[in-house]
Amino acid sequence: ALKKIDRRPQDFGGLLTFIPSFNFNSDEGFIFGGTSVYNRYGFRYDPYKYRLSANAVYATRTRGYSLEINTHFAGLIKNVLTGFSGKLSGSQFSKFYGMGNSSTLDKELNKSDFYKVESHHLGLAQLFSFKLGSSITLKTGIELKSIYTENKPYTIIDNKTIKGTGRVSFASVYSGITYSSALQKTVPLPKTSVGIFVSYSKGVLGSRFDLTKTGIEISQSLLENVLPRSFLTISLKAEKVFGNFPFYESAMLGGGEYLRGYALNRFSGDALVAAKADLDIYLFNTMIFLPADISLLLLSDAGRVFLNGETNSKLHYSIGGGFNLGYFRRMFNMKIYGAGSEEGAKFYISALFSF
Repeated sequence: ALKKIDRRPQDFGGLLTFIPSFNFNSDEGFIFGGTSVYNRYGFRYDPYKYRLSANAVYATRTRGYSLEINTHFAGLIKNVLTGFSGKLSGSQFSKFYGMGNSSTLDKELNKSDFYKVESHHLGLAQLFSFKLGSSITLKTGIELKSIYTENKPYTIIDNKTIKGTGRVSFASVYSGITYSSALQKTVPLPKTSVGIFVSYSKGVLGSRFDLTKTGIEISQSLLENVLPRSFLTISLKAEKVFGNFPFYESAMLGGGEYLRGYALNRFSGDALVAAKADLDIYLFNTMIFLPADISLLLLSDAGRVFLNGETNSKLHYSIGGGFNLGYFRRMFNMKIYGAGSEEGAKFYISALFSF
């Protein structure tokens, strides 16, 4: 007897994951959050047929929040990853210290919330991602965003020279290209990475701003074959903003990734240059709940911003150190460190997956 053939398409299934996040810095306090990701797989779809993700973050000190939803589709356009996203956030720029490389931070004014800024951000974007070989990715997209910044009396933005208070809306186009080399042998990080971007934003719905941003960032890891399980990463960054722009679209330095040890977004201008060095020295492996690689962290940052008409050329710098706990062959890392500058010290905790 003939067997009936089941011609229904095969179900390749899906995978739902949740990745919690926990961070701390002296400016924003404890930052709790998490990301839920659902991947749907299909025949001849690489790496997936589509992906849905939702991310939520809350910062205790600034009471800032961020809610973001992203979708990525591999089959809408052949060989192109098509993405859509929506984002809502509050207190995205918790403090602003004025424009220029020589802007001052008064400790007494800081305690009275003179520098505090409350803003709310709503954005919708579409992104196209093209794989140009195994190491190069080209991304281009469009975005509509609206930012409301409250103009509170007796604060730094209660000033006619500060542009960008009230409601500001933009339509933007973006293009960027990234290169990432093969991963290192002992840690899941690329030896070399390069990113270049350019964006143009035009004010809409009555907003009269018109600006172009461009930038480049380069990172190179060294010493992989000199010290076992250790590496030195050198990173360089440059950015330039052209046109008429609100204060929160400035080129900003401080806290975060560059000039650690300074307040978050401490310096604002129409251009910036910055560099940092991170040395991770493996010490030993031990049991802290699970097997963990313990390493010593040493860091040094330097940078400055530029502003049309300003003559100050001072280079700001910071140094610091701490420890890293690396789990699952350093696929998960918890860094605990501090950094000091001429304006004081800042402390950081970051827990993140390297994938």
